[in-house]
Amino acid sequence: MAFAMESLATMMPDVIVVEAYDWASMGAATIVDVGGGKGLVCRQLAKHFPQLSFIVQDLQETADAGREQLPAELQGRITFMTHDFFTPQPVKGADVYFFRAIFHDWPDQYCIQILHSLIPALKNGAKIIIQDPFTSDPLSMHFWQDRECR
Repeated sequence: MAFAMESLATMMPDVIVVEAYDWASMGAATIVDVGGGKGLVCRQLAKHFPQLSFIVQDLQETADAGREQLPAELQGRITFMTHDFFTPQPVKGADVYFFRAIFHDWPDQYCIQILHSLIPALKNGAKIIIQDPFTSDPLSMHFWQDRECR
């Protein structure tokens, strides 16, 4: 699975992740990339937004590979953590929880479980950013859509 996600990340131009959301407005934020593979997207973001720090979460083997492949210049800003997104989120109080190309792989009941596992970790004002280009009709849907939850 990690290789499939790596291929997806390399096929997507930087504009899809870097320019399609106002990352700069977040200031010195901590972003948890849930199911973030080897951290390729976080590497792109870290290069463009030096004020951001990242925690990339994935299964053990993938997190270990990401840690080993991380360029030296990003080692202080990107860390890797083993985490199964069906279990409670261990990082409490992050500014952003980022789900990229995750939910299209799972039936609704599992997507609900993933999000439910996140709830206890959320602080007031935290953002959940979902970028999943495989959901809905790609011809009628923007890569990023902001929705306010009430």
